[in-house]
Amino acid sequence: MIGGWYFKDRVGEQLVARCLENFRVLFLRQPDDAQIKWSVAVGVVDARAKLGPFNTTLHGSDGNSALLREAQRNFDLWLTSTDFGPALCNLRAMRLVLAYEMNRPYQYWYGSCERLDLGDDVKNTLRAAGAICGSYPPIPPEQIEDYMREKKA
Repeated sequence: MIGGWYFKDRVGEQLVARCLENFRVLFLRQPDDAQIKWSVAVGVVDARAKLGPFNTTLHGSDGNSALLREAQRNFDLWLTSTDFGPALCNLRAMRLVLAYEMNRPYQYWYGSCERLDLGDDVKNTLRAAGAICGSYPPIPPEQIEDYMREKKA
């Protein structure tokens, strides 16, 4: 990843980066042909297209429509894979920490800080992300526990 996350808390930055990386790895741990089809399909979609025109393209009869339908079939297969659940947990953990950290600077404006409410599944995902994630060095478990405790998790 180029750049990074810049929060008021280094552990929060590391956890968000790791959850995103874990999601990426779990999503890309698919057959090469599925990855290629997704990559090609992304290239034929206009990022500014609204749902109506996109749906027309998806159900059309040209080559781009066939590419999109094949990519959708591969995505539907991924949704039933063993990687989907953990990938979703990483995205959810990332979203919760990211939303919390984005709003932390306003604690001085509002006089209080939002709570970081995490369920056990998200806490476990953050613990796992801190322990192992690609080539990242582990985050000491006590730092992760302190992060979650300080934020009233």
